Amino acid sequence: TSCSSKKTGHAEITIEISDLEPDFTMAKAEEQIKTRLSNYLVCSNDEIKTSLNGNQFTLNFDYTEKDSINNFILNKLLNTEKSFVEFYEVEDNISMLSKLNEVETHIKTILGDSTLKALGTKYNHSDTNFISHPFYSICAISGFQNYSNKQNIIPQADFILTKAEDTSLVNLFFNLPEFKRSYFRNNLFYWSLKPSTNSGTTPLYSLYSLKKSGLETILNGKNIDHADKTEDPNGNPCVELIFNHTAKEKWQEETKRISIPTGTPSRKGYIAITLDERVLMAPIVEGEISNGYAQITGRFTVNECDELVAEIELPFFFS
Repeated sequence: TSCSSKKTGHAEITIEISDLEPDFTMAKAEEQIKTRLSNYLVCSNDEIKTSLNGNQFTLNFDYTEKDSINNFILNKLLNTEKSFVEFYEVEDNISMLSKLNEVETHIKTILGDSTLKALGTKYNHSDTNFISHPFYSICAISGFQNYSNKQNIIPQADFILTKAEDTSLVNLFFNLPEFKRSYFRNNLFYWSLKPSTNSGTTPLYSLYSLKKSGLETILNGKNIDHADKTEDPNGNPCVELIFNHTAKEKWQEETKRISIPTGTPSRKGYIAITLDERVLMAPIVEGEISNGYAQITGRFTVNECDELVAEIELPFFFS
């Protein structure tokens, strides 16, 4: 794959395509790339010039400063790996709390004081509080601030919060084989893409417990027909996803199931939308969604939404 771009606003891209489905022709692949590329250009599809040679074809087009296409999108177009969007059901903080009550005791039993001291030194937690409370000295439980007072916990999708520099240590704890076998055999743990930004506080990253069943997710990027930048009801930038026909039915079934209140206290469930093993958002599911749409909202800028769309759509799945 090669790409040359001039400051005059002209780009030439040569793409090599392989591993197409038997019923998907090079001509179809060429047309799909032209159509999607034109979403980012002021010029029309007809103004994107192409030449086809075997399994390679070259695109030539002009672009202006107003075009949202940029080096990031071009790099994604030429990248051999597609960023992977996945949708998971979430095990919320109340459900995880019973497991977390045993985590710290087991950390101390499994690792022992000498290993904890070494970890404390490595991760700048050499104080005695870390040795006594290796987990809770670096993490806060989502939903309440005082761990000794377990009353009035607020249901949330994430279950712990910690500083960026402590995420590696938390990962180490949750990946201990003894924990994975006993408590987390059917869980994946993904961090939030962005930290919290409460004024006057240290930014904290959220950890989510995602339910898995074998290799199955609720849906993934292959189920998305199209992604586009738009605005939420409050006028904030967001990304809208449109599912294909098969996924639309499953999305309706899963959102209906997850929205039915369960547990003690009774509460509705959450679905996490993840990108490359980071959680973009994990909204509560208020009811079934029958229109085949999903919306990624949050503290995103217009440029970040452009990048999210590019992450999801480029390079292309030809199917």
